[in-house]
Amino acid sequence: MTPCGIPPIIPSIHNIVNTAVLRMKRCSVRKSG
Repeated sequence: MTPCGIPPIIPSIHNIVNTAVLRMKRCSVRKSG
């Protein structure tokens, strides 16, 4: 699992975007919960 604020090192724009969205959702869930 990648901590919030640390961008993953993936040579794929789609993977980066997907990971960023998932990370944002996880961060939101963690902050809300």
